[in-house]
Amino acid sequence: MDLSSKIGGQLRQIRNDKDLSMSELGELIFGPNTSGRISNIENGKRGLTIQTLEKILETLNYDLVLVPKDKVEEVEKILNNDTK
Repeated sequence: MDLSSKIGGQLRQIRNDKDLSMSELGELIFGPNTSGRISNIENGKRGLTIQTLEKILETLNYDLVLVPKDKVEEVEKILNNDTK
């Protein structure tokens, strides 16, 4: 899976967790009639600029954290409260 698809999947999950439709999120970020743009981002069909990613994260009240590849599993366990 490429990076655009990974980011898009994460954004879809966050949008769904916040109970927002693509239309609602698109309007908050880009203005009216932009649900197709959100769909393309979530499906990895449209690349993201840093500025667009920044707008999306700000709108969703999220921050970006980079994790070394060898620590991803450990961090995921912590975030999921899985200490096994």
